[in-house]
Amino acid sequence: MDKLKGFIVEEVTVSRLQAHYDNDDFTIAEYVAYCLDRVRQLNPYLEAIIETNPDAIKIAQELDINRAAVKDRSSLYGIPVLVKDNIATADAMQTTAGSWALLGSKVPRDAFVVQKLRDAGAIILGHANMSEWASSRSKTYSTGYSPRGGQVRNPFDLRKTPFGSSSGSAVAVSANITSIALGTETDTSIIGPAGVNGVVGVKPTVGLTSRSGVIPISTNLDSVGSFGRTVADAVAGLTVIAGIDVQDKFTQVSERYQPDSYTDFISTREQLKGAYFGLPMKLCWDTCPPDCKAVASAVLDVMREAGANIVEVDLPSVEERIDPSGSWNWEHGAPDKSEWTVAKIDAYNDINAYLQQLCDSNMRSLEDIVQYNSDNNGSEGAVPGTVPAFPTGQDNLLEIVQAKGIRNVTYQAALDHIRRQTRQNGIDAALSWQDPTSNQTKTEAEARHARVAEIYQQAQNNTQTPTQAPPPSYNEAVCDVFLGTTTIVEEKPRQLIPEPQSQVHQENACTARPASPRTSIYSVPSTRLTDITSMHTGATAVPTHRGDSPRSSLAFDSAPPSYYDDRSMRERSRSPDYERGPQGEQEPHPVMADNWLDRLLAAAERDGTEVRNTRR
Repeated sequence: MDKLKGFIVEEVTVSRLQAHYDNDDFTIAEYVAYCLDRVRQLNPYLEAIIETNPDAIKIAQELDINRAAVKDRSSLYGIPVLVKDNIATADAMQTTAGSWALLGSKVPRDAFVVQKLRDAGAIILGHANMSEWASSRSKTYSTGYSPRGGQVRNPFDLRKTPFGSSSGSAVAVSANITSIALGTETDTSIIGPAGVNGVVGVKPTVGLTSRSGVIPISTNLDSVGSFGRTVADAVAGLTVIAGIDVQDKFTQVSERYQPDSYTDFISTREQLKGAYFGLPMKLCWDTCPPDCKAVASAVLDVMREAGANIVEVDLPSVEERIDPSGSWNWEHGAPDKSEWTVAKIDAYNDINAYLQQLCDSNMRSLEDIVQYNSDNNGSEGAVPGTVPAFPTGQDNLLEIVQAKGIRNVTYQAALDHIRRQTRQNGIDAALSWQDPTSNQTKTEAEARHARVAEIYQQAQNNTQTPTQAPPPSYNEAVCDVFLGTTTIVEEKPRQLIPEPQSQVHQENACTARPASPRTSIYSVPSTRLTDITSMHTGATAVPTHRGDSPRSSLAFDSAPPSYYDDRSMRERSRSPDYERGPQGEQEPHPVMADNWLDRLLAAAERDGTEVRNTRR
């Protein structure tokens, strides 16, 4: 990476950036310009970003001017942040969930989390690419692909999956484009991309962060979280975006509990001494691919060296909740026990409610989206087999529309079941593990666990400030941390008072949206839009509109989209042919080949398309 005014900013953290600003090593505007240059260098290969903010430099310059006058600055003051393309920004950029159907529509206001970022002095650098409609449109699909943004690539190996649906957010952080990015998760869409791309992803409990202004799937399952290259950076993002929102009832529940700062709970490895960590075995660790298990084992060894105890636990509901192969499948189980039953009913109601708030848009319902995809099959792949990224077409969207959002007995049974199985019979049960070597009696262990649970419940209900620490022998009786989930007993509860919203957030921005010119990352303008399907490499060009004029976005993939399908990725990763590709091919990936662009442009010209390279 190039230096910025003589300073190495590769892998730079949020705290280090603030130190550079304090020392006048470089300005906020200079660093933002550096990030935009980084986008222009890398995005043609990674396709992690759909659109950059044309006002980013101007905003950074204003922050530079005002910085000295702002005494109590947030840790994110002057920090560029990317947001997933389903998180609304009421500015010169588009919010489309990767779909052409929403291009040109205006959102009524910033998403609540975006307004929180702006209030903290963060700069919205752009929108990150994602799996179109957050992976809810198709049963089999290429993760990280959207018609508008192309195929997100894993920065460690362009041939490998970036996972989804928050692919672009994770990849941008991993590739040192930004220190922080926001993503969303309904099921694994934050933790999956974080793990695959080697970054930290925080998936908050539903209701800790607001979902208002976010293109949804399920009000019961959706959550907005943060990515960072370090725990400290990801937590800094979480601290800023967490908050009570009058437009999201899940953030107002009585048991909600939020400290003033999550950064205060970051500590050294000394805190690991004597702590117990539960490692779920059955259909989790037991089915983990060997290469992933090797990496995780190294981490577990470091934890043990620091004094932590790693104990084997099982989730009581694991055999009922997880597919026997150990792979992800939200359709697993009978309808009255399936996560998909809940997701598809919620999606119909929640997406329709979002669409009806938009201005300057003909898309008012999911039926409109389905029809748009059918009318624009060449780019949206409504018909199975038309677009390689969507071999099953839009089958999930069709199921969602057919369900009509009716919350019937089956829906309620499924919702109750998945909550019970993932809570009482899931993480809660795993956290109740008892050390079989402890000298405590079962009654003593249960009493100590009950005391800890009481302290935590008091904090959740805001009825009493917990002043008594867990008993000294707590670590001997109960598993403190279930790997992937932490339980923290805070010192003081936060009062449940809705935070004041700025006038900008309350105002409907549809009638007052600035008419700034939009910026495209890179483009190949053409006189007519076309699908290029004749290339044996699997490269395709599909109509995109990155800015004010029709453009063609280039997506490259030598492997069938199912190679990147989340559901079966784990089985393939255990295959001896995984490194060689699904058909065992040894030829280089089109993106890696020296002449891949020449071949693509030649195919476009053969098709009659005028091609002009405008990449800067």
